[in-house]
Order: sequence, then structure tokens, then C-alpha cells
Amino acid sequence: MTVKSQHIETQIQPYVVKILMAISLLESIIPAFVSLFIGPWSDKYGRRPILLTTFSVPSVLSGGTCALITGIYCYISDVAKAKSRALRMVLNEASLCAGMMIGNVLTGYIYEATNAITVFSISSTLLFLALLYVYAFVMESLKPEQIMTAGNVDINNSIKL
Repeated sequence: MTVKSQHIETQIQPYVVKILMAISLLESIIPAFVSLFIGPWSDKYGRRPILLTTFSVPSVLSGGTCALITGIYCYISDVAKAKSRALRMVLNEASLCAGMMIGNVLTGYIYEATNAITVFSISSTLLFLALLYVYAFVMESLKPEQIMTAGNVDINNSIKL
């Protein structure tokens, strides 16, 4: 690194720190707040919209990974039988951790061998494929009569049977 680039880096660093702090706050506080309401919202409107939204709306607005994991657990609770529910949740968590670990390791090597555009292109392609998979193959887990509408809820917010 040259003296000139070191000088520029020391001037820019305070601004970068402020930007990263703002991004970090937005990507942690808002999704945490949104994820509080995801479960009840998905009981009313279904699980599939949450899964699709987390892939297609910026994480600051959709709840990001918190909302995705909440939606996945709600979906697993709906579709899995009681005996296999815990195993499916464990397998989901294991695949999430394995995917993050593999992604973090491979990203460094791919970046070193190519450039940032290639890394972002691969990431974007994988996210798009995940969105297409959810859209094409993941059906709504709640039956239409289970999805609450305004006519199914009385004044005390209890479900009419």
C-alpha cells in the first residue's frame, strides 16, 4: 500500500465506520421488531407470503433472516407430523449452519480467484433460484379455512369455530 492510499484510507475510515454502524443498526433493530409480528401475521395470511417476501424485499423492511427462520419454523410446524417435527427443525438448523459455513469459506477463495462482481453474481443467482424454488414448489401450509379473514374473528379476537 502506498503512502497516498494510506492517507486516503485514514480520511475515509471515519465515514465508513458511521455508514457501517447505521447499516448494522438498521439490519438488526428493524428486523427484530418485525419478527415479533411475523408469527401472528402468518397465522392470518399464511406462511408462503413470508417466505416469498424475505427473498424479494430488502431485509431491513422484510425482517430478513429472522423473518425467514420464523416463517420456516411455522411452515415446519404446519406440515410435519409430531414425531418428525423436531428432526426437521434440527435438519433445517444444521443445513442453515452448514450453508453459512461453506458460503463463508468459499466466498474468500472465489473472491481471491476472481473479483467482487463474480461473488455478488453467484450470491444473487443463488438467492434468485431459492426464490423460484419457494414460488414453484412450496405450497401454502395452511388450509384456506385456517387462514383468518376479518369475518372469522369476533370482537375479542378469538377464532369462531
